[in-house]
Amino acid sequence: MTTSTARLHYLSFRQSHDYRGGCSKVMMNKRPPLASSSGRRKLRYSSSNGCSCSAASSNVEFDYVSTSNENTINTTNDFTPSRGNAIVVGAGPAGALTAMSLARAGFQVDVFERRGPSSRLPSQGLVNTGVASSRTYNIVLNQRGVAALRMHGVDVDSFGVKLAGSVRHEQKGFKRPLRNPFFLFNLKKRTKIGNVTSRSTNAFSGSISINRSVLAAEIQKAAIERYPTQITFHYNKQILDVPGGTSIDLKSKKVVFERFEGEDTCPFLSEDEDPNETRRYDLLVGADGVNSEVRRAMEIFHDQTFTVKKHVDGMQYKSVTLPVIGGWIGEEAAEKWKKSFHTWPRGLNSLLAPPNPDGTLSGVVILPSLAISKNAKWSWDNITAPQEVQKMFTELFPNAFGGMLPPQISTSLANQKPANGGTTLFCSHLAMPESNVVLVGDAGHAVWPSLGQGANVALESAACLGIALEEIEDTKEAIETFDKLRKPQTDACGRLSMAGFGGTTNRTAASFWFVLRVSTLMILSKLIPASKVPIIGFAPPAIFNLGSPDYTYDEIERTMRIEGLRLSFMVVSFFVLLGLSFYYGGMQPLVKKSLAWFLSGRFFGGGA
Repeated sequence: MTTSTARLHYLSFRQSHDYRGGCSKVMMNKRPPLASSSGRRKLRYSSSNGCSCSAASSNVEFDYVSTSNENTINTTNDFTPSRGNAIVVGAGPAGALTAMSLARAGFQVDVFERRGPSSRLPSQGLVNTGVASSRTYNIVLNQRGVAALRMHGVDVDSFGVKLAGSVRHEQKGFKRPLRNPFFLFNLKKRTKIGNVTSRSTNAFSGSISINRSVLAAEIQKAAIERYPTQITFHYNKQILDVPGGTSIDLKSKKVVFERFEGEDTCPFLSEDEDPNETRRYDLLVGADGVNSEVRRAMEIFHDQTFTVKKHVDGMQYKSVTLPVIGGWIGEEAAEKWKKSFHTWPRGLNSLLAPPNPDGTLSGVVILPSLAISKNAKWSWDNITAPQEVQKMFTELFPNAFGGMLPPQISTSLANQKPANGGTTLFCSHLAMPESNVVLVGDAGHAVWPSLGQGANVALESAACLGIALEEIEDTKEAIETFDKLRKPQTDACGRLSMAGFGGTTNRTAASFWFVLRVSTLMILSKLIPASKVPIIGFAPPAIFNLGSPDYTYDEIERTMRIEGLRLSFMVVSFFVLLGLSFYYGGMQPLVKKSLAWFLSGRFFGGGA
């Protein structure tokens, strides 16, 4: 069928009314009925070791038993696919939501994930001990991500924390050239303890903080409840590793999977069982992260037309869980702090900590690698002992643990392997229609976390892909349209995120000008609001629209470019006037001279 202009807008999420209204209504009409809630459905997950893991849903029960040779969650399958078989590699938030999008578009979907079920991870008691793996961290969902989830019936309000605001912990002795513009206005309350001043603001208010593993688990459970006969999750399975090559054959549309035994897995095959299996597909979606095997196969099979540019951030982070805020700041403030995004900015060093439902904070300690800051006092490259971790917290984040870092926390952080701070990817294509292969999320458009867009743009892409496949019957044409309309948005998001962090190496200087520009625009929008002075007035900075599906990323980028030109014109005009005032002996003679010149008619081309 021919795609209408209105439906093309859905793919870029340009028209908020169509996206939230018309689009969701169309999807509701095509949505299959929910699984019956009158009886509990047992979903089998096999394990030769009897490995037991449980989900938190009251409607779906994960029952792990040793009855088969495959590590699979599934139900009886009586569905006849109308579009063919789709394989999704990766069962994270983007992969699981993509599976739902494909099922609604008429595909039989198999999702392969190399780790165990995501529902296991939150039940290990990590949020209470403060000892966290490098994979345990919270993400902050804005309206983009929330809207994409709600399109598929996933309500994050029930298992996430709706942020009441943010708390910025500033400390004397650290240079702060400019306060982040998100914190410039709406400063509500200030608490000072020692040399740390904590400022409570409305920034991030209304966003959702949620553990990434919990989010992935909830989407997976929603997928199974909504599409019990169309979606099958295969855990502890990864694409067969072929050194220097790939086990994905994009020409014959085959993928070879092998069992994976490592972190967060459950061994499930005996020694005499064949661990490998070959799967055919009609559509292959890579949602397998920044080191995507699907993307590598695209580079191998389409080396002339598919290219990848990668920008790796030199920062490193480790995860830690901070305790519940105590009453030392007052009962009223403590209640708000439990639902606030906490930040400790210390130059290139920082601690970021969104809240958990139990009041604890899921923090990441970010330090520069020696590769980008050779003289850095604090770097995870040279912090190897618990005593060094204790000393670093005492100097940088003295109030993070109420003044005392528990020994088990310092030991855990010292032993934890640091994770890379982020990677921005620019692929020449998000899809190769001739091979029926698509990339979503970090596999195709990873972004630095500077503006908090990673999970949001990934979930939005998953929803966009589903819309394209529902609106266009031909699969090749659908993914080609997805690539054409979605790639400009993901590229713009990547560029904006890099600008927010200050580029690749000169991040401090570049981020200074980024913050200065946004702060100046905020002040001008207060002094000369566009609503009152339409022609020369200023609207709030376009960067503040990042979280809204009403605006596309490339539209925001274009508006920011115009904002920059306007500011540059103002600066140039100021210096021109300043120079002329010096030439004519002051501003008053300059005004008189200009007025006389204007009234003489020479301004309009008349007079001698």
